[in-house]
Amino acid sequence: MQSDELMSLKETGQKGDFLLPYEVSKTIMPDYYTTFPMHWHDEMEIVFVEQGEYIESVDFEEYHVKSGDIVFINPSMLHSFRQFENKRTVFRSIIFNMCLLTGSNTDACSIKYFVPFAENSYISPVVISSDHPHYSKIRRIVLNMISLYDEKGEISRSTS
Repeated sequence: MQSDELMSLKETGQKGDFLLPYEVSKTIMPDYYTTFPMHWHDEMEIVFVEQGEYIESVDFEEYHVKSGDIVFINPSMLHSFRQFENKRTVFRSIIFNMCLLTGSNTDACSIKYFVPFAENSYISPVVISSDHPHYSKIRRIVLNMISLYDEKGEISRSTS
């Protein structure tokens, strides 16, 4: 893929705001999409599948993702998704800049654990299913992030 073509696939825009610097979106297939085209962004993306199943393509490798699975898409990875066998699927996507984890100061923790994700020198497993040894902990953290985002929306709507 040539550089101009690759840059045309880049998704841009602010993710989150000062109070909560990440964004959570909800996708329902086929209501919103049956496919979403190949794209990439500078941010990390974590997807939690609430219901159903679909096909996620990450760097040209396809993954059959099912209810309860968690998908990790590192920054700058090409990815897309499509509906699987006309199944109704609901998933939540959390998108955030890695500086949310690293902050503006570089410390030993950032260098060891977060910078490798941001620089793509460490690639996490793309799909984490319930048989993964740390699934319960990861799932709890992901659901907490979604819940905090949903609560923030309720608070800002009630004060408007």
